[in-house]
Amino acid sequence: MDEKQIAFIICTNNPQYYNECVQYIHELTVPDGYSTDIICIQEAPSMAAGYNAGMQASMAKYKVYLHQDTFIMNVNFIGDLLQVFQSDSKVGMIGVIGTTQLSKNSQIFLNWNVGNVEAYDGKQYILSNLIQNPAESFTEVEAVDGLLIATQYDVLWREDILDGWDFYDISAALEMRRLGYKVVVPYQSKPWCYHDCGVSKMKEYDKYRKKVACEYLEIGFQEETDAQEEKRRLEDIQKLEDIFQVLSGLLKIGLLNQVEIYTQKLREIWPLDTRIREMINMMEIYSMEKKEGILISEWLTKSDWNTMYEYYTWIRFVCLRVALSREDERIEELWDRIKRGKISKIAIKKISEKSCHNSAAIEKRFHI
Repeated sequence: MDEKQIAFIICTNNPQYYNECVQYIHELTVPDGYSTDIICIQEAPSMAAGYNAGMQASMAKYKVYLHQDTFIMNVNFIGDLLQVFQSDSKVGMIGVIGTTQLSKNSQIFLNWNVGNVEAYDGKQYILSNLIQNPAESFTEVEAVDGLLIATQYDVLWREDILDGWDFYDISAALEMRRLGYKVVVPYQSKPWCYHDCGVSKMKEYDKYRKKVACEYLEIGFQEETDAQEEKRRLEDIQKLEDIFQVLSGLLKIGLLNQVEIYTQKLREIWPLDTRIREMINMMEIYSMEKKEGILISEWLTKSDWNTMYEYYTWIRFVCLRVALSREDERIEELWDRIKRGKISKIAIKKISEKSCHNSAAIEKRFHI
């Protein structure tokens, strides 16, 4: 075991997000005498299995398991993490948001009540500044969100019961507490992380909720679920998939006006699908550009949805870098595209207002 190493373990299926996540890790201040390692897990069959593979591949005492869409903004993250761990040997796990009481219906995602995090859900920028006590370095909780989980003791992730992408974080916290260790959320005067999370489809949420209810009887989760509610959830997911396929098909053949009309109606309900939400945002920009009579931004002319979305995401990532006052060669590249009329200032303003806490800095940088 290397007592002076911090390993960052990331399961990834998207190179663009992974590279962005890693860039923020490389910018962290590393305390004297310590070293870092980044372990990339690809094609994991489940989050628990991927994290077990990463854990077993590392000799680092301190391990940070994080989503590929989690960007660590706090450059002193490592030092702050070590301070909490080393202040109390009973602290086994740290998260940035958590809950002091697990709900009996196990709808955990509705019950985070401790911590601080910035997020973007495809509709808007969110600051979740929850319960915090400045007088305490951390708050003990029952579970933490999986966007970032740090440990100083290795405890196996329960891939034997969780072979998907839900509840692995809740299970990990419960396993840590079963061994007598504390699970905590540190005090954060400013959020340590930005979570570019979009919205979760939760396609198999009920399936794994039942498994967790059966395994952790001491928590008293309700095992039974409303069968009709579960059926409606799956039907809604399929409807959204059908809608996305129709919209992406229209984009592929260049029928932007039809997509614009369709998404105007969808804007009234903001469906729980990240791709559709981002399509709504793109078409809103398209409408604004048409109204102003300017050249349509280059990224909107891409006929393939994946190419369009990657371009749009690139713009968002660069805007976030400006908002955080980070050096990045892509900032000049974006500015050059704006000056050449490849991307409109309307697009930059709208994107920054939607996804960043400091849109004023972005508007100033690009003379909007």
